[in-house]
This record gives sequence, C-alpha cells and structure tokens, in this order.
Amino acid sequence: MICGCVLVWFLYGNSQAISALYGGLASLVNTWLIELHTTRQKLKLAANATQSLKMLISSMIIRMSAVVILLAIGFWLLKLPPEALIVGFVAGQLGFLLDRGFSGTKQDI
Repeated sequence: MICGCVLVWFLYGNSQAISALYGGLASLVNTWLIELHTTRQKLKLAANATQSLKMLISSMIIRMSAVVILLAIGFWLLKLPPEALIVGFVAGQLGFLLDRGFSGTKQDI
C-alpha cells in the first residue's frame, strides 16, 4: 500500500497520494473489522444457527457502516480527490482478497 502511494505521489502529486493512502486505510479498517468478527465468531463455536446469523448480519452492518462513514469523511469533510480515494480503497480490498487467496489458509473470506 505504501509503495502504491509513493508511486501515486510521484506521478500525480501530494493530494492524490494522501487520498489514495486514506482509501487504503479505510480498506485496512474494514479488514481489521473482518478479523475481529471472525475471531469473535470462532470463540462462540457452540452458537446455534440463529445466533451465527445474527453475528453475521451485525458484522456486515458494522463493516459497511464504517466504510461508508470513513469514505464520506474523506469525500466531504477532508475534501480528498475522490478518484484516488476509491482507487486506494479498491486496491486495499484487492490486496486483502489476494492475500487470502495466496496465503494457503482455509479461512473463509
């Protein structure tokens, strides 16, 4: 992520690099929330199907709300360039998926 932001800074300037870095950090927060909820789910292995579904839905709502709030703060409050912010976020999500795909773990996404 840092290498990508340095490349964006070199090619497009400071504001684009900061925006891409912020998008990547929003993706990192989303990844951290996934890990947090996955760990919490594993600790409650004895949960029945209803409890598991409730945990899944609450995890999804919390993660999507966090992403929307973070991106909205970047767009409207910090006035970051939207193109670089979205590209940074998508690159971070793609990195997460590739890491899960190539790490060889049997953990669900």
